[in-house]
Amino acid sequence: GALPSEPVTIVLRYRGQEHEIEVEPGEGWELLKMQIFSMTEVPEEQQRLFGLGVACGPLDEAVALPRALAGGLRARRGSGLRLAG
Repeated sequence: GALPSEPVTIVLRYRGQEHEIEVEPGEGWELLKMQIFSMTEVPEEQQRLFGLGVACGPLDEAVALPRALAGGLRARRGSGLRLAG
């Protein structure tokens, strides 16, 4: 499928709260983790991200962020992120 090039809004779930994050696919994981830190105060090195259509286990950051987002968009339901940290 096509990889997103426009900003994508995803829902981050953490400790029972939901946060909306606008993700720029081209900016990569590091910036996304900074955004997550600013909302949750979970340090980047402690963030473990789940979801985006991946059935089990944490997300593999070796996968380019646009490809990970595309998987989440295809999955639709449950396509948000969950944070453990």
